[in-house]
Amino acid sequence: MNAPTDRYLVFSLSGKKYALKLGQTGEVFEAVPTYPVPKVPAFLGEAINVHGRVVPVLNLGVVLRSGAPLDGDTIVVLDPQIADLALRVEGAISIISAADVAAEEAGDGGMIDRFLLYGGDRAAVLEPWKLLQYVEETLSNEMWRINGQDSYDRG
Repeated sequence: MNAPTDRYLVFSLSGKKYALKLGQTGEVFEAVPTYPVPKVPAFLGEAINVHGRVVPVLNLGVVLRSGAPLDGDTIVVLDPQIADLALRVEGAISIISAADVAAEEAGDGGMIDRFLLYGGDRAAVLEPWKLLQYVEETLSNEMWRINGQDSYDRG
């Protein structure tokens, strides 16, 4: 269960609600200019300037297979102690505390750590480390493809 001081940033994506622990987020931007990044997978094809740091923007809608975000242009930047990575989402909805959570359900064992049930809503809590693992594995596979290999396995 959550510590009583836990708080979550809840945001939407393709009509569903997702959450990150507030301590895992650094900033939230709306309508910030993005810059194209060539020769990377489309889900990671943008970057932003965050206080002088170039931070790649992960299109969360593509990664979670819900399609590209349709409405809005909100970008959630992860805490730099976790990673220099930002997430493109549809919009920040609210911040909720552990006291607002009526119940929790188990996640999918992948990028969704668990589900929070609060005020008649349900939000999937994302696991940032799993998002990073997905990015690293996909980029590694992409490098193998570029270098003429089919997969990680050389055997």
